[in-house]
Amino acid sequence: MVVGGRRPWISRAPAYRADGINNLLDRLDVTITAMREVNPVHGNHYHSRRRGTSRTSEESKLPTVRTTKEKDGQTKPAVKISRTMIDPTWLQALAAKYDKPSFIAPEESDTSAEVPYEEDREQGQRDPNIDPLLYDL
Repeated sequence: MVVGGRRPWISRAPAYRADGINNLLDRLDVTITAMREVNPVHGNHYHSRRRGTSRTSEESKLPTVRTTKEKDGQTKPAVKISRTMIDPTWLQALAAKYDKPSFIAPEESDTSAEVPYEEDREQGQRDPNIDPLLYDL
């Protein structure tokens, strides 16, 4: 289907995603689309998107890990994918080569003692148009 003379981009989820992650991303897409309808950003064009079939295990690989240099020449640490976002079956059966600290972030310790973000300290400061479950990711 062509919308406004342009074909929608098709997003295909990788096979390594853990159960539930795609559902969270779908809910996030719905929330973003609803927010764009309520408060469109002038001057920016939104290209329509839709979810396609998931990639096969053979087509999926973890993102390439790269460090970057800051303006002052300092090396910025690489961002790695969390183990909780990876399907353990995929990792063990099909992609053991990725089960290394160079690809996967170390396990996080208990984060219940963390100080919440400034804007999330009080429930009253949360945007009522955003699904409350998205704040608990």
